[in-house]
Amino acid sequence: EQKRKFLPRVAKGEISAFALTEAGVGSDPAAMTTRAEPTLDGKAFILNGEKLWCTNGTKAGVLVVMALECLFWAAALIGVARLQERLWPLAAAFADEGFISRIVAFCGAGLYEEVLFRLLLLPALVWCFERLGFSAIPAACWGLVTSSLLFSAAHYVGPLGDTFAIYSFTFRFLAGMFFASLFLVRGFGIAAGTHAVYDILVGLL
Repeated sequence: EQKRKFLPRVAKGEISAFALTEAGVGSDPAAMTTRAEPTLDGKAFILNGEKLWCTNGTKAGVLVVMALECLFWAAALIGVARLQERLWPLAAAFADEGFISRIVAFCGAGLYEEVLFRLLLLPALVWCFERLGFSAIPAACWGLVTSSLLFSAAHYVGPLGDTFAIYSFTFRFLAGMFFASLFLVRGFGIAAGTHAVYDILVGLL
């Protein structure tokens, strides 16, 4: 949507500006604090933060602002997890591993699962349902549900899989629905980033 709206203007010669640098963190996108928070109606984003400067800012017609969005969605999914825990209590334990190894594992798991289940499997399922005669929206819905069920079930397969429990299966299905919806609405980058940030927050906090 953004590409359709803004790229033709830039391609025709309109000057664009880029805002990244922040006080205290420089131009490190991983350390920036500016946040992009969706409005309640989901039609826009509110930018909260401050940039030191903006290249071409005084003469640009298109402004590109680097901001955090994944952290917001990760926090939302944690809220879903906390709600399920209140409604359906279950004790949980975490493995005692090194800090760096856990960070790497969380990021890798988030990226791997988003590539497999959202970037590859979900579009393939939607295509299959469309070939079966479903229109675009029902095909997308069935693809979302099916990929989320497979995402949850995959955690119990193989020698390293978890012992099946309806509690964890239900939450993983809901998480799969969450990530798949995020993928369809916001794209792969946001879904993968949110997944990694969520794993890190849950695993370390």
